[in-house]
Amino acid sequence: MSSIDAILAMFQELDRTQRETWDLLSQPDTSMFARARKRATLDAFFPNGQAGDYVPVPTPPPRGDKEEWIAKYKNRVIQPRIIYAAQAGSRGSEDVVVVYTNKLDSKSQDMWERLTVAEHDGQLKVVGQENRCSDCHGAGCGDCGKSGWLRVGDKMKVFKATETRRLVEPEDRQSKIAYEALA
Repeated sequence: MSSIDAILAMFQELDRTQRETWDLLSQPDTSMFARARKRATLDAFFPNGQAGDYVPVPTPPPRGDKEEWIAKYKNRVIQPRIIYAAQAGSRGSEDVVVVYTNKLDSKSQDMWERLTVAEHDGQLKVVGQENRCSDCHGAGCGDCGKSGWLRVGDKMKVFKATETRRLVEPEDRQSKIAYEALA
């Protein structure tokens, strides 16, 4: 099994776990213990157990109108993750796979997000997340340093792809341009 195959299998489990977590956390009568236990299953996919640093996770407010919050998230569209492409390569001295996907909590089917996966403490973990630049739609501009992508959090080291696997061609024009540019 290549590194991309292992990552794709991991993403099937991540997608299922993220959607189950979203469903449970947006239910008004879920106990705090059940919320914490379910959240821990999602956190296991991320270094330092911090899923919320990389993917959207509904978190009810500590105070205030929880019913209003639940109404907002209960009916939010959570779709299956579409994996458009994956690239194996290196980031600095680290071997990584970058996965190009749609945003799970959006109605959009655009190739809008890329998640970086690497081995962390002997397990595959999502170690980085970037969004396609909304100014240039992935074409490259001054705001994104001509990369077409904006890093959430700290700066990502330069990624050098050694293998690219295209899986699903996106339908929208801007995503197709970014998809076809993958080397």
